[in-house]
Amino acid sequence: MAIPQNEDTDNGMSDNQFCFPINNKVFEELGKERYDKENESNIVSINGEETDIGYISKNEYDRLVNIINNTKRVNIHMENDIIDIINDEIWAMFADEKSPEEVAKNIQERVETMISERR
Repeated sequence: MAIPQNEDTDNGMSDNQFCFPINNKVFEELGKERYDKENESNIVSINGEETDIGYISKNEYDRLVNIINNTKRVNIHMENDIIDIINDEIWAMFADEKSPEEVAKNIQERVETMISERR
């Protein structure tokens, strides 16, 4: 559901970063477009290997919307460090080196550790 952003020197974004649209209607349309394909293949090329990453489910979409709606503040000073942690872990999953559950657990533990060290 996240959409890739092209490199933009004004905001420092690059092709390997993904963002959610800030327009609610576009966000909802993209979400519906993705969860309507829940049981379809979504083949992407990662390091020259094709992998089926699937699509988001309606339940996952609803959970994401709930998280977004209940987020009261974001510490942007940690954002890049958190993105680095997510990227470290998620690419191991795409390369079939780790399970999704293992990746989620590792991300949660690493982010929690980072946050507790910076308090």
